[in-house]
Amino acid sequence: MKTCCVCGKNCQGDGQTMVLTPEEKKAFPDPAKVPDEVSYCTPCLRVMKDRASGAQLLKGLYEMRLRELGVNNAAKLAEAYHKVLLKIPAKRLH
Repeated sequence: MKTCCVCGKNCQGDGQTMVLTPEEKKAFPDPAKVPDEVSYCTPCLRVMKDRASGAQLLKGLYEMRLRELGVNNAAKLAEAYHKVLLKIPAKRLH
């Protein structure tokens, strides 16, 4: 069963699964903990394919998680993350 990496819903037969390249996995702090593939359900994939809305969604999820962890400057860190996301060249549609 495939689970959407954004919303956590079952996306079996729906959405898209992408295999991460070794280069993409290296971008994570601990590449050994990164799965070989990620899945997106159709609604989340639609949002993620649009650079502006995808970056905005990731910013919101990042800020929410930082707040859950008790990080005081979550909004400032999320805004910095958002700016970085918008600077990344669009190589793949996800």
